[in-house]
Amino acid sequence: MTPLEWAAGMPRTDVVHHLLARGATPTLQARDRAVLWGARRNPEKIAVFKEIVAALGSAAAARRASDTPTDPGASRGASVLG
Repeated sequence: MTPLEWAAGMPRTDVVHHLLARGATPTLQARDRAVLWGARRNPEKIAVFKEIVAALGSAAAARRASDTPTDPGASRGASVLG
C-alpha cells in the first residue's frame, strides 16, 4: 500500500493534497480506499471523502492531459484513475 492509498482512507484531505502535490500517482486503489474504507466506516465525514475522491480524479485527469507517450501504441497510464 502506498502512502497515498493509506491517506485516502483517512479523513485528512490535507495529507492527500500534499502527497498529490509531491507527485504521488492517483490509483484506483486509493479511490477505492477512500470510498470503501473511509466513507463507509465514517459516514459522518462523507463530505471529506468526496473531496478526497474529487482530488484524486482531478490529479488523474491532469496526469492524463500531460501524458504524451513517445510510442503511439504505448499504454496511457494504466495505474491512473479513469
